[in-house]
Amino acid sequence: MRNILLIFLLIFFSCKKKQELSKINVSNTKSSEQKRIHENKAKKFIINKVYNENDSDFSDVRVNYAMGTFIIDNDFVIDTTLSKDERYFRLRDYKLNEYIDDRNLIRISNYTFSLQKNNGFLNIGLFRRTQNNKWKCKDLKKLESYAELGDYNYILGDNKVFSYTCETSKGDFCFAVVTDKVNSLGKYDQILKAVKFDLVNEKIIEVDLQKEKIECLPEMSDE
Repeated sequence: MRNILLIFLLIFFSCKKKQELSKINVSNTKSSEQKRIHENKAKKFIINKVYNENDSDFSDVRVNYAMGTFIIDNDFVIDTTLSKDERYFRLRDYKLNEYIDDRNLIRISNYTFSLQKNNGFLNIGLFRRTQNNKWKCKDLKKLESYAELGDYNYILGDNKVFSYTCETSKGDFCFAVVTDKVNSLGKYDQILKAVKFDLVNEKIIEVDLQKEKIECLPEMSDE
């Protein structure tokens, strides 16, 4: 009788141990699977690499300022040294191929930007459309450290967010990392880092906060 009891006890503890090991394995599998999914979702931005439309969340580039001899004219950044005839023919070329890479007459809607958290920092990438759903990375810039990974790249944690609605004191559109605190004027209280886009040279330009005053408004969803 004693031997039978010992056998039952051994079977019981053996089954319990297997269940515990199974739970640990399932937990580790879920954790590694979640990490793998996140790494797959966040394809690392590399300059000159082409990405599909669904590889990242792309946002419209907003520019309303002159860049050297280039001025804004509706959806184009136009070199003012071009003659009327040259402008006409170049615009005609866009009708034949809307994704043409013309460095003297640049279509603003062919550019987007995207945010990505990588190695502890929020990065911003500038992209040019090369085909209908293809975007080529033209420039990258490291913005600010983040403390929260999460599903939303514009939320950095440590009371920091990325603002899409900013202007310089000159009225130039820009984008910035700010402290998530609104002052009595309904604007973000502190600007940490701001950037603009130079579409002529396809570069992300950091705004000098010592020389230019930046104001950012919370997005509608933040209110």
